[in-house]
Order: sequence, then structure tokens, then C-alpha cells
Amino acid sequence: MCVESTVGVTGVVASLVILGSSVDSKLVVSHLFWSILAVVVLAIGFVIKDFVFEWRPLRIRRDKNHVNIVFSWKN
Repeated sequence: MCVESTVGVTGVVASLVILGSSVDSKLVVSHLFWSILAVVVLAIGFVIKDFVFEWRPLRIRRDKNHVNIVFSWKN
């Protein structure tokens, strides 16, 4: 499984939990903060794009061509 996708899905799930929790508060941030946040998120995504989770054995490894990884329950 791609590390970049796993991190992205975790962020989406966390956002949905916060959205669904009906928290009634405002967070005011500046335009500079949003710009810096966007650059940081894109830079982190670029750095981790070649890494994949390997479940057996459990590790993270670098794979430049991980587009065609086939998921299977069998060994």
C-alpha cells in the first residue's frame, strides 16, 4: 500500500470525523498560514511518493514503480 495514499486517507477520515462531530467553533487563520500549509503538504507528498507499506514482513520500502501492486489475501 502506498504510504502517500495511506497518509492522505488518514487526513480525509480525520476531517470527516471533525465535520461529523458538530463542533461549533471557529478557527481563524491567516492567508500566509494556508499558503505555507499547502507548500508543506505538497512537499511531504513529493518526498514520500515512492514509499510503500509491505505487510509481510512488516516494513516500509522504496519502490519507484509501485503503480501495479496487486493486493491479495494469499501469500
